[in-house]
Amino acid sequence: MKQCSSEKSFSNHTISKINILILTLIFIFISYFIYPLSSEAASNPNYILIQLENTDALSLKNLNLCEIFSVHDAIANSSRYRAICNNYEMDKIIKSGIKYSIVASDAEKYFALNLNNYYKATQLQVLDSNFKYGSMAGNFTLDEIYQTFDSLLNVFSGFSKKEEIGSTCEKRKMYAYNFGVNNGKNPEILFVSLQHAREPLSVTILINFFCDLARKYKANDPEAVYLINRRSISVIPCANPDGYYFNQFNYPNGGGLWRKNRKKLNDTDYGVDLNRNYGPDENWNAPNPDGSSTDQKSDIYRGPSPFSEPENQALRDFVLKHKFRIAMNYHTYQNVLIYPYSYKRRETADSAVYRYLAAYLTNDTKYCFGVDSAQVGYAARGVLNDWLCMPDVNKEKTVAMTFEAGSSTDGFWPSPARIKPICDNFLKANYEIVWSAESNFHPYQVYTKYDPISRSALIICKMTNLGVYPNGELSSYSINSLTPEIKIINPKRVLKPLVSAEFQIDTFKVPLNYDLPNGGKYLFEIVINQENILRADTVELQLFKPDIVPLYTSPMEFKNWTGSPWGVQKDNIGTDTVLCDSPDSYYQSSANNFTQLEFPIKIVKPFPATLEFETHWSIERNYDVVYLEYKSSIDSNWKPLRSPRMALLTDGGNGSSQKYGTYGFHGNYPLWLKQEISLDSLNDGDYYIRFHLLSDKNNNYDGIFLKNVIYKTYYIIDKVSDSRLQCGFRIISQNGNYHIISENDDQISNIDIFNSLGERLISTNVNNQNYADIDSEQINETIFFIRIKTISGYYILKFIKI
Repeated sequence: MKQCSSEKSFSNHTISKINILILTLIFIFISYFIYPLSSEAASNPNYILIQLENTDALSLKNLNLCEIFSVHDAIANSSRYRAICNNYEMDKIIKSGIKYSIVASDAEKYFALNLNNYYKATQLQVLDSNFKYGSMAGNFTLDEIYQTFDSLLNVFSGFSKKEEIGSTCEKRKMYAYNFGVNNGKNPEILFVSLQHAREPLSVTILINFFCDLARKYKANDPEAVYLINRRSISVIPCANPDGYYFNQFNYPNGGGLWRKNRKKLNDTDYGVDLNRNYGPDENWNAPNPDGSSTDQKSDIYRGPSPFSEPENQALRDFVLKHKFRIAMNYHTYQNVLIYPYSYKRRETADSAVYRYLAAYLTNDTKYCFGVDSAQVGYAARGVLNDWLCMPDVNKEKTVAMTFEAGSSTDGFWPSPARIKPICDNFLKANYEIVWSAESNFHPYQVYTKYDPISRSALIICKMTNLGVYPNGELSSYSINSLTPEIKIINPKRVLKPLVSAEFQIDTFKVPLNYDLPNGGKYLFEIVINQENILRADTVELQLFKPDIVPLYTSPMEFKNWTGSPWGVQKDNIGTDTVLCDSPDSYYQSSANNFTQLEFPIKIVKPFPATLEFETHWSIERNYDVVYLEYKSSIDSNWKPLRSPRMALLTDGGNGSSQKYGTYGFHGNYPLWLKQEISLDSLNDGDYYIRFHLLSDKNNNYDGIFLKNVIYKTYYIIDKVSDSRLQCGFRIISQNGNYHIISENDDQISNIDIFNSLGERLISTNVNNQNYADIDSEQINETIFFIRIKTISGYYILKFIKI
């Protein structure tokens, strides 16, 4: 029995070993044919993290060799540039003589360790039932990406589809998902992410958006239901599965830096940069070497020919089967929005469509936007956007853009706690992209004026169509006050048919309310009704009647400003003669110049004061800057002012002209934009203002352009016919007194008040000051006269209480 038992035990043990062997062989088979080991982990190149040691290293940005970013040292309160380089790029840097120090000889392990520490210290919470963090330091593995999108198919059951569109170099399947109704009539939209394998945040942004759309759809939200019924939305969540899995396999907790696909090129080199491999030849082989390489060792190797890669062929063939009107490609990182062309250093013929849509999409984030050469300093060949937008008889001409999401501090692998906040930044933008495949109405600019005839504030609203098609159905909008005391006459308007980037300008009248503070800031809601779907934009506007001092509203007023080489020129995007930093040329390298208002503006407390101007600019992003600054007449230090569109400057390192943590103009904004800056925080006194340009040693641009620069003060409005005295005096009613102020330093010696019968009501000596106070409670007359005696003579003015 023992022998028999032993034989049985031996037999079972043998069978177990055979089973294990079979399972191992099955696993190897599946791993090779389903998820191969991505050309073997041993082929992973070494990435080095270096710190640039001197300002001459800024020339590296023109070498186009490696990823450059800045890190701010809170203790030293300074930023320094760092770079991620492979061995090939390090050889180039060493030969260039650029000084550097090594931060980490293995950058991937360095980032993986930091991510692991962040991940342990961070409690990642699921904010709703749809969005869940991935297991790779909060990011998603390849399987998790597809599992998440598969689960969304069930949410949009009947309005969703999964399609295999091709396979990769290593025989992985590529998938596209469609949500909505693809009936040949609904406009089509394309989203693409993970063309570059080390950019996991790009797909997480899309997962977050589609999960939000699913949540709203399940809740029967009108907008979500409308978009699913009236749009066809396609998404390719991973355009580079091999490269992405390669990073995941080698660094399962995140930190992998492989960028390209995993095609084996020779015994030592792997990979083609998929976003440098798109055709046609005019794009792929453009006569500039920037942004792509013919060297197989380079991270931006473009491949042997256009569409040489199976991943690009799959995406191309999928696009050719559809008619995509608009596309958004997600990458990381730069905090920019890029639109075509990339292979040329200029915009497309329909650039107005891109400009106005980009301006709206970046309004909250303050991202810089424009073509590649204006945003990243070089023109890249063979990119997806250019192919999508180029005319081709075989495909739709697509409005295509790229978000480079996240700052240099976030990098390719942001800390887990930053993932959801960054993703949420793009929720609104993604909804607008889906809307913009048809007509999409929004206010580009809303501002106020005062009409003295009707005694009303006028709200001027410039509505535009941000969509790629004109509106075909009746739409309307209204401006609603969120302050009950403010009434708008005729608040609703019908929207006329508008082509892309066309304006409809409407004026709304708000009668003056004497019970509300003049110069108060009030919230208004602009509600757009498009095909019975209501969407709202909220704006803050300052009402009612300002006193205006023109600072630069015509070339004649250039005499009000001093500073060289600032001057005036004909505007390059309009017909006005404008104030600018470098007339008819680019600004100089290592510039430190300004234009200063020659006379001070007067702040009189507690009256609201605002500086207003219109501007557009082209300034090297992250390196150069224009500040708006002020100082009092008794102070020697200039301090910064902040306008609504100024960006928070955090990505300029050692050698940049930008100061970390300040606000200024940089990047590209090729549209006239009105800016209003409150001066309410300043104390009583005289203040000088200036626009201050600073540039580094490289890459000069057009600079900043200014017009309609004015200073506005909102004095108290009493029920008096006119608070502005034409003879050079001002009357202000406050706290039961009339304050009479001389604006021309004509000193007052005596004030007399008479009624309409010529009877003296009040007489007071002033002692030769430039102001006088009168007790208004002593004046019960409806009509009265003020006689002002000064050293230069008498002035008599008539007033009528309303």
